[in-house]
Amino acid sequence: MNNNFRFETNLKNPILYDVIFLNDPITTMEFVERVLRDIFGKKHKQAVKLTQKIHETGYGIVGSYIYEIAGQKELETSLMAKDENFPLRTVIKIR
Repeated sequence: MNNNFRFETNLKNPILYDVIFLNDPITTMEFVERVLRDIFGKKHKQAVKLTQKIHETGYGIVGSYIYEIAGQKELETSLMAKDENFPLRTVIKIR
């Protein structure tokens, strides 16, 4: 039995997925800022600026990650929003 196999991974250029927040009329800007700080590790000024962009344009890319991490952050965001009764929606899109 030949146990030789080739496993290829592109560690230098992994495929990234954007996590996108969609604006809605109910979710507060304060909540979005907190999610950006707590889950996405944004600094206060970054969170405020990004929240304003989401509010003004209707959406915003909040981070780009490998698929597993993007999915985990999307799940954490959804659970946090659900816990606080906000309808914040997120989308994951290949970059």
